[in-house]
Amino acid sequence: MLVMAALSSAVIVFGYAITSSMSALQEKAGQWGYDTSDVVATVFNPSGFNRDEFERALQSDSRILSIGRAHSLTGIVEGDSDSESAGIAIMTFEGSLDEFGYATLSGRNPQYKNEIAIGVNVARTFNNDVGDTVVVYIQGQRNRYLVTGIYQAIANMSNSARLTGETPFSASNALPLTSEGLLDYMIRLKDNAQATAVANEQCRIPEFGNDRPAADAYRSGV
Repeated sequence: MLVMAALSSAVIVFGYAITSSMSALQEKAGQWGYDTSDVVATVFNPSGFNRDEFERALQSDSRILSIGRAHSLTGIVEGDSDSESAGIAIMTFEGSLDEFGYATLSGRNPQYKNEIAIGVNVARTFNNDVGDTVVVYIQGQRNRYLVTGIYQAIANMSNSARLTGETPFSASNALPLTSEGLLDYMIRLKDNAQATAVANEQCRIPEFGNDRPAADAYRSGV
């Protein structure tokens, strides 16, 4: 999201989240591993973030069509006799990966808890293809997944993987939000022309416990 945020028409900096309008580059974003959301909110200060309050505000906004939640984790792919184990970036997604524009080069996105899509560099390193199985250690647990898809991504140079939100690692409020486990809210609108307005208004949700605005807004150079 860093590349697209830099090119977006509006960037909102929260005290508790960053919200970005993503109207540009949407048509080809999925081909490079990015989502096609209209607005994205990233939690970067979890100690003061009230998840329930924020989600209620999103759900009450009639302009919002759907919401997905992407949780960022790290994992280790178990090597075999021909390759060493290696760390990868992992995204678990609560919602439909297809609906939010995540594309694959071959196969499909994961739909069940035992499925995984892997980046092209992971596939090359471990000689994996659609239909193979791969072992990934996440939060100290050894997990075996069926590879359902292979995709390319600019982020992490495709050394990454996608899991469905049905996995035990992304239950709605089970994971602590830390700097090593970021939470992104992907937001699709009924009319994407409203992206900047929605971002501006959502950033004005009062900080919990006082009356100061929760955000400072500024426009990018686009």
